[in-house]
Amino acid sequence: MRGALLQPYTEIGDIADTNLNWSANVDFQQNLIGSTTLTPSVSWSGELRRADTLALAQDFVAAPTRVSFGAALRSDIYGFLPGFGPWERLRHKVSPSLSYSYSPEVQPTDLQKEVFGSAVINPRNVLTLGLNQTFEARVRSDEPEEGDSTSVGLGMEPQRTEDGFLIPEQAETQLLLGIQTSALAYDFVADSTGRVVDGLTTASLNNTIRSDFLRGLTISMRHDLFEDPVSTPDGLTDKKFAPHLEGMNFNYSFSNRSSIFRWLGFGGGEVGDDDPSQEPGQDPFAGPGGSALGQSGGAADQESIVPTQTGRSLVGGRESGPVGAWQLNLGYSLIRPRESSPGQASQSLAVNFTLKPTQAWDMSWRTSYDLENGGFNDHIIRLTRDIHRWQANFDFLQTANGNWTFRFEVSLTDNRDLKFDYQQRSIDRGTTQRLPF
Repeated sequence: MRGALLQPYTEIGDIADTNLNWSANVDFQQNLIGSTTLTPSVSWSGELRRADTLALAQDFVAAPTRVSFGAALRSDIYGFLPGFGPWERLRHKVSPSLSYSYSPEVQPTDLQKEVFGSAVINPRNVLTLGLNQTFEARVRSDEPEEGDSTSVGLGMEPQRTEDGFLIPEQAETQLLLGIQTSALAYDFVADSTGRVVDGLTTASLNNTIRSDFLRGLTISMRHDLFEDPVSTPDGLTDKKFAPHLEGMNFNYSFSNRSSIFRWLGFGGGEVGDDDPSQEPGQDPFAGPGGSALGQSGGAADQESIVPTQTGRSLVGGRESGPVGAWQLNLGYSLIRPRESSPGQASQSLAVNFTLKPTQAWDMSWRTSYDLENGGFNDHIIRLTRDIHRWQANFDFLQTANGNWTFRFEVSLTDNRDLKFDYQQRSIDRGTTQRLPF
């Protein structure tokens, strides 16, 4: 008779970890000189936690209430430079912001120490610095010559108020360069180790660049400020300041109403500012619940491997517009982790295109190309038809490994929950090739 080894069987159920956070804040903004403002504030915060993995937190445990005192100082500093070419004068605007927050140490119970640790107990003494800057130019105005009759009596007289006061004309300005930098935080409590680098708690620095010369173009860069921390024999963490370009995104959006196309005579409408519809809006590929096709919760199958950090901004939502209107978004994303990091480098291109071929039809196309692997990640096409107060969507999706999905949906525009939808998928198991164009 053979012996049998019986092993205990343990059924693993759901594990829950719940955190409830609350906060209250009182502040008052005081105007100082010009655009300089000082905002003192007082805030209260607390936390409740319940975790199945902690024997002491099977029921909700409250953290000690923290009181924080702070103040924020914001201002605008201007520098003027002589103009050249078509610009009469240049202006450099620097907008610094400085905020300070102090929270004294609390006296927790032994239970609170076990559940929350030292993160919500230690004192906080944080100084935060932010900086935004712009370079603007005032365009030269063509002043009428003395005695020029064309400027008199033909609608060229200066505008005046009802009381007869002259209204000064607003000169046209252009944004040459705008740089937005994320804030840096310095904790004086963390600096108690004696090393200045330990007090800098900001792990990464983000910069966003834009200009009126290429409206719709946005360049963003992300720098990792510190190398991966290394534990020292005395139990401390050695953090070395070594900035590294971790990621970069280029996004450019233009349409048939962009200035460059109107100047060439290809766009409709009057010459003026760029179409405001270039601003990011609703995702035209959004499925039920707001999730996009090809992502979790959308109509695509799970074989889609669309990168989640492509930095692409989807085209604006469906809006009423003239027949023939179109919009194109181009995006480039670069991810460069450190050599010591487990992540992999990646480069990708993203294209989003929308077109209104007729008054009742809209077409949207999205795709992304992986430069590292040399292939397309996906193709998504959506056709939308307006039927009075109803809307019909025809979606076609092909993933990186060749699987495709067709989805049809008719919904009431007044109530999207009232709908009929149909979905069909094709799964080619074992196919791992990238998409040809």
